[in-house]
Amino acid sequence: MIKKLIASTLIATTIVLTGCSSKAELKAPEGYTTIIDDQFPDLTKADQLLSKGKSTTDDVRSIFGTPNYIAKTQKTNKIIYVYCFVPKDIMKGYTGTNFSRAIVTLGLSKNGWPNTNKVIYFVFNDKTLEDIKYQGYAHVQFHSFDPWYEAFQFLTEEEFKAPTVYSANEIYQMYANKLAQKKGVPVEQITQEEIHKKELGSPTFVYVSYYNGSLVLGEGIKVLEYPKPKKTDGIKSALFLNRK
Repeated sequence: MIKKLIASTLIATTIVLTGCSSKAELKAPEGYTTIIDDQFPDLTKADQLLSKGKSTTDDVRSIFGTPNYIAKTQKTNKIIYVYCFVPKDIMKGYTGTNFSRAIVTLGLSKNGWPNTNKVIYFVFNDKTLEDIKYQGYAHVQFHSFDPWYEAFQFLTEEEFKAPTVYSANEIYQMYANKLAQKKGVPVEQITQEEIHKKELGSPTFVYVSYYNGSLVLGEGIKVLEYPKPKKTDGIKSALFLNRK
């Protein structure tokens, strides 16, 4: 079941994260992520709860709470409200015993945890909702002497809509299936070396939502602000949290 994401709004259970990348020239924006409990709500309910060409920025905030950050598209200058949702257990990788043990052992201990991240992009023309875009990601993160990740992938529409917080084994299997489909071979032919290929860095939630925004929106985005909560943020969140 999902706890309320906030005492009275959706952003009370957020936490600041920063991103890093194997590409030194890329710096992820700092910002917030919205923490869910044991299952994801159906984020695509946004299409039912809001009306394109009619709903406003205040309508979005009343249901989904304070945006994690507000951005602008680089070509068409559309305003984007971005919401990044992650499961609460993901924080074990950043503040729990795994990360602490990696520090104590000078990075010689191999510690890994699964990440599931789902993002909603609300696109506005002025203050009127124009479009809603969705994107999901999953990977397995490791911290040793240097951080790395494995099996980074975009979630399919079915995986995105599912309530599942994916385990490491599920993420590896999903990744193997996607590799097999891409190569046009049976999944049994995908090797362990392919599945566990290391990528240096730590693609945090705000990072992937920001730098992959162009894949979703057709153009890059620029962060404008990390907005402060309003009293009306999330007052209709029960509509969103209910999966029925």
